[in-house]
Amino acid sequence: MIRKLELQTSKTKKSKQKWIEAGYELFCEEGHEGIQIERLSRITGLNKSGFYHYFGDFDRYFEALMREHIRMVDQMAVALPTLGSYDPEFLNLIVANKSTFCFHIQLVRNRRIKLFLETHNLVNSKIDKNARILFGRELGLTEVAAERYHDMVRDLFFTRADFKNLNYEFLHSLFNEVKEIAQLINGNRGQQAEGQPDQFPEPS
Repeated sequence: MIRKLELQTSKTKKSKQKWIEAGYELFCEEGHEGIQIERLSRITGLNKSGFYHYFGDFDRYFEALMREHIRMVDQMAVALPTLGSYDPEFLNLIVANKSTFCFHIQLVRNRRIKLFLETHNLVNSKIDKNARILFGRELGLTEVAAERYHDMVRDLFFTRADFKNLNYEFLHSLFNEVKEIAQLINGNRGQQAEGQPDQFPEPS
């Protein structure tokens, strides 16, 4: 009898997780607009009644997806302190966790929804500290400058990346643009420190 109950509990957990995993992948690619019960049912091969049994409504389902996202981020974040560079190590971590970052991109694009905004902010707090250190070290920035510039670049990344283009080549190209701008800024500061004039042309 106990063994039978254990098997039923295990089956229930697996079925519920199927709904969550299917929704997570759809959210990654299409955002919350792509989440439909019939579609999830086809993907999972599970009866639609199971959705209502496990979640009741979409509010509770999206809460379950946010918890899954935080769990995925926590697993990934374990590796952050071990990274030695922004490019290629942090960029490769993004690629290796493509679904997690694409899910996060969808949160950013739909942050008008309170639950998504709160999850977005929580996840950023788990990633940004280590990412800023690597970012600043590679660009030769102060801690304050690294924080501000990193967050600007992070938000730029969220507007330009999607499920189709999120690969190392895209990220490397974007980071090269960032490095070129940082080098120009640092070069200008060096000239000013040495008393050299700015390179701006005189107004006509």
